[in-house]
Amino acid sequence: MAAHRAHGVRTSLSALEPPPAGPFYAAHGLTNLKRLEINRYLCLGWHEQEIADQALTGKLGRPPKLAKEDSLALRGELLRHGWMYQDEMVWWLSVERGIFITQSTISRLLKREGWGRKTLRPYAIDRNEELRGYYRDSMRRYAAEDVVFLDESIFNEKTGWRHHAYAPIGEEMRYTQDIKRDFAFEE
Repeated sequence: MAAHRAHGVRTSLSALEPPPAGPFYAAHGLTNLKRLEINRYLCLGWHEQEIADQALTGKLGRPPKLAKEDSLALRGELLRHGWMYQDEMVWWLSVERGIFITQSTISRLLKREGWGRKTLRPYAIDRNEELRGYYRDSMRRYAAEDVVFLDESIFNEKTGWRHHAYAPIGEEMRYTQDIKRDFAFEE
């Protein structure tokens, strides 16, 4: 069956005279194919306003896999528990939000949002700056060879063996923990 067309109107794109070209059209993102299509509508008798009304006004391309609400929820979770690995972020989004994405999507999201991998900095809930200053002053009396420190912070129940976390670039990744020191050994 033959295609129907208006009498006296050429429908082949190659048979049309070339549409206007120049820097104006290139600056407005009109490709050659789009200009040929507009010229074809003009040859069919359409008015400029009718062509403009048919133009797409929304975003082109596929919708993002991760909605803005989901990325905000992940941001809130990372502010609380920034030591999650990227595969754990994928798992969290699938369980909590019902979204199935890949690790590379998480990686692109973190880069786009300006988050980087930082060293975790624990600080005590009941931190006292006055006592910290007193401790520093009292430690100045000793030589480095006279002091032995035991590292009790190698394992944390909250973070496990992880010493890095994600945080916005330019900010430290800190978390609070209940640090209670006993005076097991005193001079």
